[in-house]
Amino acid sequence: LAAVIVSGTVSSASVLGALFVLGTAEIFADVSSSSLVPRVVPRQHLGIANARLTGSFLLTNQLLAPPIGAFLFTVGMALPFPANAACFTLGAVLVTRVATDVADFAAAREREHGSLRSEMADGVRWLIAHPPMRTLTLTIIAFNVTYGAAWAVLVLYASERLGMNAVGFGLLTTGIAIGGIIGTT
Repeated sequence: LAAVIVSGTVSSASVLGALFVLGTAEIFADVSSSSLVPRVVPRQHLGIANARLTGSFLLTNQLLAPPIGAFLFTVGMALPFPANAACFTLGAVLVTRVATDVADFAAAREREHGSLRSEMADGVRWLIAHPPMRTLTLTIIAFNVTYGAAWAVLVLYASERLGMNAVGFGLLTTGIAIGGIIGTT
């Protein structure tokens, strides 16, 4: 994406393609973070570890990173993208330094449970058979869809309805991030 921006040949297709790849990669990162924590943190400390993980996510992704990204964008339109890629690479390297027995875990999972497809089918059958968890799952899906929809139009609401400029929108999202961080404590 940085290359097409620098070359001046940026198109909607290249932006959407890059966003698709980044969104797909983020799914793996999110699943990895939530599955790695229980493997490196004792059970009695999982609540605190998850709160810290959520707090650090809010702090970096919603409070610190947007102004840094905006600054990099003002320095050069393509600059935030290689900086983001470098941060992802650094994160991947740091995760590989976490001491776990990934190979042993994968082999044990395969011996105990079988294929990923059969595990997924078992999980769906279990979910269907447990009404409280089914309701919780549907509620979470509905929440995520509506939350994503609200964030998708927040910039338009702030600029067109509230009359905010870019600084006002930045302050609005900063206030939301601060509220989220306070909520994790």
